[in-house]
Amino acid sequence: MSDKEEKGKSEIVLRDIQPPENSIRIGKDKWIDLTGLSEEQVKALKQKYAEKMIDIGAKAAEGGVDTEILDKKLGTIAGHTIAIGKEGGSVTITSTSDDSIGRTEVLMGIRSKAAEEGKLSRSQAGLKDLYPLWIGVGIFIIIVIAIIVKMR
Repeated sequence: MSDKEEKGKSEIVLRDIQPPENSIRIGKDKWIDLTGLSEEQVKALKQKYAEKMIDIGAKAAEGGVDTEILDKKLGTIAGHTIAIGKEGGSVTITSTSDDSIGRTEVLMGIRSKAAEEGKLSRSQAGLKDLYPLWIGVGIFIIIVIAIIVKMR
């Protein structure tokens, strides 16, 4: 069914989009036409489609849960930061989390320290702490120097 309206030189055609009789919906107005496939192929495609839809639903649910958790976490951190600020205190709170919605790094604070820092430490940013490695390298260099000195 289509209706036509003319406006100046352009023509607008309105259509009711109907999916093919034997099809799988893959988008708002898109379908895969299964006409011409065997019954086994249609069954296999519909099964795969159902499995993928379940996966999408599970990912959406996981993202929703992670979003709610992040929202509560940020609300709690902000509430504590505000409460400490009202009491005249100074606080800097940092938090880093990785989940299904990605990596979230938060730095909230009151007064000077938060304003001065404005960045996360290596461990807060999820980077390895190299301090023990540098201590080990330093000790190794001292031992090598001691051996060289003793051999002379």
